[in-house]
Parts: sequence; structure tokens; C-alpha cells
Amino acid sequence: MVIEPHDWSRVPRFTGPDKALAPAVHNNIQAWNAGIARLAIGNPNIMVIDLYTAMECVFKQPKPFGFTNVTNELTNRKLAEQFLYNYKDRYHFGAHGHRLIRQVIEYYLTKGWDWANTTKDPVAAKKKFVAELRAGNVFPVKCTSLSASAS
Repeated sequence: MVIEPHDWSRVPRFTGPDKALAPAVHNNIQAWNAGIARLAIGNPNIMVIDLYTAMECVFKQPKPFGFTNVTNELTNRKLAEQFLYNYKDRYHFGAHGHRLIRQVIEYYLTKGWDWANTTKDPVAAKKKFVAELRAGNVFPVKCTSLSASAS
């Protein structure tokens, strides 16, 4: 299993003080994830976990996931569960975000196992995963913010 990371241009460092670097960071993550997807094409022993697309759902519709803020770092510990980034380092998800990562990995190890091991084409895999997210098969929240024609 290899994980395609979420869009790091969305971390507090790049939505705040280093915002000018966000486009380059976004492009780098896109290139990195494309490289990961290419690895799986020729290798039946690699399964790609698309954390990028799963977290795009959270970024686009944070309230159903219980977040009031998915952009800034936490400033008030009492609100920790409402912030996606609740560590002081401006990069890492807090406990609630980690639970979402766990749900994505659990999905791939259970419901998504068969298709994720056989669908190696990155476009087809993303389309299937988006359909699963939209249907509510990955998270308890249906990811209606994601386009059904995602590619």
C-alpha cells in the first residue's frame, strides 16, 4: 500500500505566511501523486490509497465532518476537535483528522480491497473512488462536493 498524500498547499503554512508558495506546493503534490499512481500501473503488488481525493471532500465540505476550520492552525485548545490542523507546527492534522485517515485506509483494506487491487489505471481508479466517496461508502458523510466525473 502506498498513500497519495493530501494537498499540502492547504496546510496552514501555505494558506498563511507562505501563501505565495502554495501554487508550487500544489503542483509538486500533484506530480508526486501522479508518480505514485504510475508505480501501481505496472506492479500488481502495489495498491494506491488516494488520501488526496478523500481529504478534498473534507476541505470542500468541512461542516458535515465536524470541522469549523480546515485552513488555520489551532489557537484555542478547547476547539481542538473543530480544527483539522490542531498542532502548533502548521503541517499536521490533529486527532480528528487522523481518524479520517484511518477511515480511508480501513475502506481500502475492506470494502475497496478488490477493486483497488485490480483497477490500476489512475483515471479509472479515481473515478471509482469518487463514486464510493459520493455514495458514503468511505466516510459516514456523502462527499457530494466531489464531481462525479472526476479524473
